[in-house]
Amino acid sequence: MAAHGRTPPRRLTKGADAQRLCWNRATGELWVDGLWGSQVLSFRVINIATGGIQALNPQVAVSLPYSTFDLSWDGKRVAVARQDLRGHVWLQRLRTGTF
Repeated sequence: MAAHGRTPPRRLTKGADAQRLCWNRATGELWVDGLWGSQVLSFRVINIATGGIQALNPQVAVSLPYSTFDLSWDGKRVAVARQDLRGHVWLQRLRTGTF
């Protein structure tokens, strides 16, 4: 929904079992992680203007329990905070695939 709150919200996903999201500051797109009808947690990119949803190529599967993620300012790296007592942070270059 628009920040001013005067327009109704618009649903962007259906059946995604979305978990977390993050704005890509470089492109204005929205990154969402979810199951997307599978058993593998992975990222999808949503074009806010069109509502189009696209998988990353190569696909980035998130195979470890984690609490949050964020993108670098240029959208080329994703940082993931692992969900464990030690508080590890994982960094993935997006060209290479999985964590």
